[in-house]
Amino acid sequence: MKKRLWGILFRLIVLCFIFYVTYVMTVQQPIMQAKTKQLNEMKTLLEEAQQKNLDLREQLLLVESDAYVEKVARERLGLIMPGEKIFIELKD
Repeated sequence: MKKRLWGILFRLIVLCFIFYVTYVMTVQQPIMQAKTKQLNEMKTLLEEAQQKNLDLREQLLLVESDAYVEKVARERLGLIMPGEKIFIELKD
């Protein structure tokens, strides 16, 4: 009789454990999907930020070059090199 009682009790415990695990997995599934989606979005944002960072570094190298500084000085500031002559077009 005791052996049979322990067997039934063991089966009941195993059955309760299986129901508990099933319940937890069912409840956790939508949360895990939301977190996975959020992780993918964060990875995309990270990749975009890394690409922007790379572009800005390349632009910084360009801006620091002498050729770029000379170009900006000529175009935006209207400066000329010593010995150069400026020709101005007259419009009719």
